[in-house]
Amino acid sequence: MSVRNTKSYHHFLICSSTTGQALSRIERPISITKELKDCEAKEGEDLVLSCQTSKSCDVQWYKDGILVQNTSKRQTSRSETEATLTIRGVGESDVGTYKCEAGGATTKARVTVKALPAEFVQKLKNQETKEGGSITLCCEFSKPGGKAQWKKGTEVLTSGDRYKMKQSDTTFELKMSNMKPEDSGDYSCECADQKTIASIKVHVVPVTFTKELKNQECEEGGSVTLQCEISKPGATVEWRKGTELLKSGEKCKMKQKDSSVELKICHLTPEDSGDYSSNCGDHKTTASVSVKALPITFTRELKNQECEEGGSVTLQCEISKPGAPVEWRKGTELLKSGEKYKMKQKDSSVELKICHLTPEDSGDYSCNCGDHKTTASVSVKALPITFTRELKNQECEEGGSVTLHCELSKPGAPVEWRKGTELLKSGEKYKMKQKDSSVELKICHLTPEDSGDYSCNCGDHKTTASVSVKALPITFTRELKNQECEEGGSVTLHCELSKPGAPVEWRKGTELLKSGEKYKMKQKDSSVELKICHLTPEDSGDYSCNCGDHKTTASVSVKALPITFTRELKNQECEEGGSVTLQCEISKPGAPVEWRKGTELLKSGEKYKMKQKDSSVELKICHLTPEDSGDYNCNCGDHKTTASVSVKALPITFTRELKNQECEEGGSVTLHCELSKPGASVEWRKGTELLKSGEKYKMKQKDSSVELKICHLTPEDSGDYNCNCGDHKTTASISVKALPITFTRELKNQECEEGGSVTLQCELSKPGAAVEWRKGTELLKSGEKYKMKQKDSSVELKISHLTPEDSGDYNCNCGDHKTTASVSVKALPITFTRELKNQECEEGGSVTLHCELSKPGAPVEWRKGTELLKSGEKYKMKQKDSSVELKICHLTPEDSGDYNCNCGDHKTTASVSVKALPITFTRELKNQECEEGGSVTLHCELSKPGASVDWRKGTELLRSGEKYKMKQKDSSVELKICHLTPEDSGDYNCNCGDHKTTASVSVKALPITFTRELKNQECEEGGSVTLHCELSKPGASVEWRKGTELLKSGEKYKMKQKDSSVELKISHLTPEDSGDYNCNCGDHKTTASISVKALPITFTRELKNQECEEGGSVTLHCELSKPGASVEWRKGTELLKSGEKYKMKQKDSSVELKICHLTPEDSGDYNCNCGDHKTTASVSVKALPITFTRELKNQECEEGGSVTLHCELSKPGASVEWRKGTELLKSGEKYKMKQKDSSVELKICHLTPEDSGDYNCNCGDHKTTASISVKALPITFTRELKNQECEEGGSVTLQCELSKPGAAVEWRKGTELLKSGEKYKMKQKDSSVELKICHLTPEDSGDYNCNCGDHKTTASISVKALPITFTRELKNQECEEGGSVTLHCELSKPGAPVEWRKGTELLKSGEKYKMKQKDSSVELKICHLTPEDSGDYSCNCGDHKTTASVSVKEVPVLQVSTQELKQKDTIEVGDAYATETPVVPVASEQGIESLESKDEGQVDDVPVIPITSKPELEEKDATEGGDANALLVTFTRELKNQECEEGGSVTLQCELSKPGAAVEWRKGTELLKSGEKYKMKQKDSSVELKICHLTPEDCGDYSCITGDKQSSAHVKVNALPLTFIKELQDQECEEGGSVTLWGELSKPAAPVEWRKRGVVLQSGDKCQIRQEGTVVELIVRNLKMEDTGNYICDAGEMTSVASLKVNALPVIFKQELRDQEAAEGGSITLRCELSKPKAPVEWRKGGMDLCPCAKYEMSREGCSAQLVIHSVDAEDSGEYTCAAGGPAKHCPT
Repeated sequence: MSVRNTKSYHHFLICSSTTGQALSRIERPISITKELKDCEAKEGEDLVLSCQTSKSCDVQWYKDGILVQNTSKRQTSRSETEATLTIRGVGESDVGTYKCEAGGATTKARVTVKALPAEFVQKLKNQETKEGGSITLCCEFSKPGGKAQWKKGTEVLTSGDRYKMKQSDTTFELKMSNMKPEDSGDYSCECADQKTIASIKVHVVPVTFTKELKNQECEEGGSVTLQCEISKPGATVEWRKGTELLKSGEKCKMKQKDSSVELKICHLTPEDSGDYSSNCGDHKTTASVSVKALPITFTRELKNQECEEGGSVTLQCEISKPGAPVEWRKGTELLKSGEKYKMKQKDSSVELKICHLTPEDSGDYSCNCGDHKTTASVSVKALPITFTRELKNQECEEGGSVTLHCELSKPGAPVEWRKGTELLKSGEKYKMKQKDSSVELKICHLTPEDSGDYSCNCGDHKTTASVSVKALPITFTRELKNQECEEGGSVTLHCELSKPGAPVEWRKGTELLKSGEKYKMKQKDSSVELKICHLTPEDSGDYSCNCGDHKTTASVSVKALPITFTRELKNQECEEGGSVTLQCEISKPGAPVEWRKGTELLKSGEKYKMKQKDSSVELKICHLTPEDSGDYNCNCGDHKTTASVSVKALPITFTRELKNQECEEGGSVTLHCELSKPGASVEWRKGTELLKSGEKYKMKQKDSSVELKICHLTPEDSGDYNCNCGDHKTTASISVKALPITFTRELKNQECEEGGSVTLQCELSKPGAAVEWRKGTELLKSGEKYKMKQKDSSVELKISHLTPEDSGDYNCNCGDHKTTASVSVKALPITFTRELKNQECEEGGSVTLHCELSKPGAPVEWRKGTELLKSGEKYKMKQKDSSVELKICHLTPEDSGDYNCNCGDHKTTASVSVKALPITFTRELKNQECEEGGSVTLHCELSKPGASVDWRKGTELLRSGEKYKMKQKDSSVELKICHLTPEDSGDYNCNCGDHKTTASVSVKALPITFTRELKNQECEEGGSVTLHCELSKPGASVEWRKGTELLKSGEKYKMKQKDSSVELKISHLTPEDSGDYNCNCGDHKTTASISVKALPITFTRELKNQECEEGGSVTLHCELSKPGASVEWRKGTELLKSGEKYKMKQKDSSVELKICHLTPEDSGDYNCNCGDHKTTASVSVKALPITFTRELKNQECEEGGSVTLHCELSKPGASVEWRKGTELLKSGEKYKMKQKDSSVELKICHLTPEDSGDYNCNCGDHKTTASISVKALPITFTRELKNQECEEGGSVTLQCELSKPGAAVEWRKGTELLKSGEKYKMKQKDSSVELKICHLTPEDSGDYNCNCGDHKTTASISVKALPITFTRELKNQECEEGGSVTLHCELSKPGAPVEWRKGTELLKSGEKYKMKQKDSSVELKICHLTPEDSGDYSCNCGDHKTTASVSVKEVPVLQVSTQELKQKDTIEVGDAYATETPVVPVASEQGIESLESKDEGQVDDVPVIPITSKPELEEKDATEGGDANALLVTFTRELKNQECEEGGSVTLQCELSKPGAAVEWRKGTELLKSGEKYKMKQKDSSVELKICHLTPEDCGDYSCITGDKQSSAHVKVNALPLTFIKELQDQECEEGGSVTLWGELSKPAAPVEWRKRGVVLQSGDKCQIRQEGTVVELIVRNLKMEDTGNYICDAGEMTSVASLKVNALPVIFKQELRDQEAAEGGSITLRCELSKPKAPVEWRKGGMDLCPCAKYEMSREGCSAQLVIHSVDAEDSGEYTCAAGGPAKHCPT
């Protein structure tokens, strides 16, 4: 069976054979001669199954055992012996087993379907169109029935008016009409997972103006409409006046309908004249508007008025033009709106209200508007001033304040206050206040001296009151507080008195203290201060401040200083390899210390050995190296002692030198030397070049041996090499002998084949030598063709992709040497490695013939038969490397034949067979919807180009012409139907032979629109007007409307319609005919506005002035020239509306206004306005007086409640004020005020007893008063105190609550009043009261009560005492005779009583025993120890005691003979040594002798104490005054050098061999005295000098001298860096003032330099430089703008910068311009004076700037500014202004 695959079918042809032999007619059974075979078909294609039977017979087909029926899907056929089953459009459902039955014979085949990939076989294509056009996007999917989704970008599109979506089998279509630029973008169609995208671009059609704007002229106050039309309806336009963008609003009304654009400018003013443009994109149209101004006049003049002082008066006039600017003047003085003058202008009404009238306000007032003015005279009658309320006598307490109050009959009258005859001035003491008629004097900080008579004088009237001030006793308002502080510091005790300046005295216990170095006393106002300096533990105790009978006491507790170093470390020098020991002593044995080298913490080990015994601390540093040099510190808490260790290094030398060497190139050489010290650092150099260890140089160092190995020697390595170690070096010379370079291996000749590669290789005698490769004489370069390689001595050239041209000689050159080899390349013959193959294909497709050559790039030619083929549209030829291809496109049956590819003598041939296709429609027509008047194109495609077709609508054959345009190009066929009408709707088909395709066309009728709109028209009352418009379609039905009212044709309205033209004529016009008229056609309409200008209406009868009483009514009556004309009533400028108040009536020409319920406010001018005409009448209403119809009533009420005072007035809405006494009340949380009609109410909330008093309600001159009495609620305890138990040392809180928040309470323990402080903390928040008792002791037990008035609450506190124990026991001690010992223990409770005993003997404090107890610490010091003082000592506290044993070691007496004395230079006495001293006291057999050193070593005249028994010696000392002992004083412990920081203190300490010996201290030769700087202390044998407030000048040698002995030490003071502890601060101040810049340095009196912009400032009139202590100051006076900038204070290394900003003072006019008059032709000078010289000024006339010229001469001199106007004429009259920064000064001329 052979299978032939075509585009639409799988055809299985079964061949059979016949025999020519004649057979007898014997009936044989039917058999299958050609079986069905399994096959696979592509989804969507047609499949044909066929088999053959032995003879023609009926057959039946089955699928999976089910009989197959003949349908459009499955068709069976029979042709002689062949049976076929055709399956159309194969799908998944067609998979299965098919069986063909013929008689008893059957054959089966399995059919499988290969699914088509889901993809777009025809993708969307990018399209472009113009704005307003339409676009259709079309794509085709490989599978029918898929659901498509259309998107624009990410937005999913839905089918509707905008988007029309269509789907037919595998085709998807999206149609978009009326395209806009916004529709540009990427559109995609998604089906399954596949997507196709196309870009749509919509080109914008530019908008132009089809109708331009027209210039217009109009009058001020009217309106004007500018109109134009654009080519595109709805396009955005903007309106501009000149360049200014206009916005739609009250002034400019903008309208846009379809293509028509309109701007209406309302309320025209002359400023509205100008060019207006309408802009749309780049296009614009402009028109000029000219507004003619109306002249302004006064339609109503001002009237003269008389009034009383204190009142107000209103001047009123009217101008012909609303909003015109006016100015008010009194005489020639220009008035400004403010508190005094209230100016009002509403429309054409202008008003000036003059308030708080005084007699000075009398005069002529004028209102000026341009050249017009109106004037009225105001006359003010003055009132006499009297005191309406006198001052009252007052008593008050010292320290308080008192207010004297009186009232005048006239507000603002000037008064003066006096005490006796002394005139008082307002200030800190006296605060004077005057508000309206109320006058007040407040006297503050009262003293008894303020008692006396005070009077308030006003003209000839005065009122006097007596003030009596009661003096207060002086008490302490702030008590002293207990304080704890550290030894050496200072403490400040502070208290405050109830009265400033009272004398006080300070005591410690009973001792009176005096101000001095120790105690600094300070008193400022009520504040008193005691500062105790240089605190010592002895300063602990009670200090009191006494003032008269009162005193306040506080306890000061001074805490002893922590542990210090009693013996410092000493600097040491030592040699490398040895060890050094650093030793120091601390003031307290066993205290932990740490050792550091610099900041590095040291640990005990092999290197560092640390030892600590009692107070002695030791560090031993072993195996010293120079690196061990440095500063070592011993740190104990915050204290440290430092010593410097200097390790002297042993010098390093070379014990074995380097030796010169000679060697050959390529080899290596080793240089060797030895050092005197192992591990010493060395460096190797070649000449001066430092060598580094690496591939070339290998450096080795082991112990003292040092080695340098130089590898791969080259001649360049020759030279001197040295090894350096510190200042020592050793040198050796190396000489390297160079070797010549040769080829050790030559190149060899090679033969190779084309296309391969060859490698040429040789070797050099020396690696890395430079070579070059050449072919003949041509130099070769490394690349794709030639690859060059050189490794060590081996050199290689690889030649790739060999061609016969690569044959030749190749040589490798190195210097003068070269090696050559010949390369021979053998060419390969060209053959076809892959032949062409025969192919069958379908018409319209393409076929590719492919073959391959043995050699790439060989030239070939293609032929069909003998015809040579050329590459083009039909034949596409391709050759890549060895592959050759011919693609034949757009196959036709004529393309069948033999094709061959020729290459030289070789060729390959293949046969191509093209099967012709039947003509079908490959693309069907599609249904389309379109609009009337447009066109539509029907499009289909044939399977074969050029086939003949005909077009029909239904059965009607269509012919090409004006209506139908037919087009056929290749296989594409098109019908375009033009000028569409609804009748063109129907089915259209395209026929080609037996095939046809049909599509439905639906034509949507267009709506009727207006091609010409109605236009606005203006006309006069009584005439007629015609409105005209045109439609897009003739004969369409229309209706006319005015607003929403439907108009009918008649006498009034005549309607006409001809073709597309429509007309409405309106006759007998009245103003009511004005309005908007529309012509409607379906949904479309056009509107025009008709404005009917009414004939003017006048008043035939004017209004008349009327007088009437308050509460009545009045009727104003007038008549018009035209009945029913619209009028409006106004009072002044206020529009009146008909209602309860105003009743308006109009009958025919008669008009009436009735004003009801008249009030004085209804007085005024009333106008009746009709158009531009008006009539005015004045109504005068006489006011009735306001009285109280119901008075206030007295009331009693309780605290916390509220009360309401109520009264009623005779007139509703009258203004009232509420007062308590004279105090004006304001509505708020406390006072709620209400007024409804005549009823007035005051509600007082949250009543307190202070709210009691007289309240009055004032209305004008009338008032009503009521008294309120508030009964106070008693304060009780709502929550009582509770009893509490607590432990000693803790704290306890007592808490209670009051019935009233903020009530004053006092706390007592029993009867003792408690005060808030360290012990007692008192707290009160709202009603809650709290007492916290801290640091409880058993003495705090007892009853505590909280008292509030007569009420109290009590609670008992019980404090449980803690048992007293010893927290630290006594320790056994050993000591030497004559010294002292201190026994120390600590208790669990501070202050507990103890007793000391020796055995059972009770000890008492005195010379021998010194007992001390501070807090929990207890101490016994036993002085002048003797062996008898040995024994057990105990400290007893209650039942507890602690015991320690004291052992006193007896001092041995030195016994020597005189002979021994003379033989010895040094004699040991106790622990003291006297070595080679001039005088040494000793004890001998003869008594006291003296030994004196002689030059020859002789000893003579040495006093010797004869040896006696100890008791005898003591007796002798007692009788002879101890002269011998006095001679034995030496230094047992020397002074030590010290280093310390500036600002700190240092203590020099030494010990004598005898306690109490006299010493003196010196710095160099200068004798030092004890004081603030030097503090000298001597206790027993210990002597101390403390130097305070160290400065670098304190460096030097200090010595302690006793007799002939002295001990010296050097003190080094390290200066602290100078810093700013307080930086300069930026400042801002005013011009003309002064400013102080200050900072604080860390060091007093340090030199500083002040600079500004690099200039050093010097002290003088402008700048003053001050320096006091650490504070530095720069005062800059008379500040100017130039003083702004950065100021630098330079203190050496540190600087501080501050910015100074000087704000300019506003320029004010000290002398104003004055009004002037001048004769025409003369000149006039305007002069003013400014507060600042050189301030720039501008001169103006009105709003116009003036410039210097012949007319105007301007000059400046100092603060004076002058303008001279020459040749004055009438035009120069006006207001001249001089402007300088602030408000301008005006002068009318």
